[in-house]
Amino acid sequence: MRVWSGTKKHSGITEALIELTENCSKIDSTRLITSVANSQQYTDHTFKVQDPIYKHVDFVSVNEYICWYEPWQGAPEKAKWELNVDKPLFISEFGAEALYGSNYGPVDEAAYWTEEYQEKVYEDQVKCSGPCQTWPVYAPGYW
Repeated sequence: MRVWSGTKKHSGITEALIELTENCSKIDSTRLITSVANSQQYTDHTFKVQDPIYKHVDFVSVNEYICWYEPWQGAPEKAKWELNVDKPLFISEFGAEALYGSNYGPVDEAAYWTEEYQEKVYEDQVKCSGPCQTWPVYAPGYW
């Protein structure tokens, strides 16, 4: 499947972004259109994915790095998702970094960049998709 991606981590919708999205459809109507906004929030153990551009795309894309940048606010499998549109959700990036061979320090703190912490982050991020009503599709964030 080929997809048009109008933006990656934009910080605000403009008329130009809407026009770009509409023009993509005119150029090649066989491709789905998405956009990766940088406006999601994680509060009260809820992922709030709300951006006006999502009204103009076929599916929602999100880069999700919870637990790498900030701690979980509860059990990952009990996380909630709140989207401002009724469209499929694609997790376009997720994960955490580690230093190769770093097996020292606490395995539950991001500051130590251990391989064990990285493994735990991946496991927890996949668990957090269970409650999502649109059942997100994941793609590793290493492209």
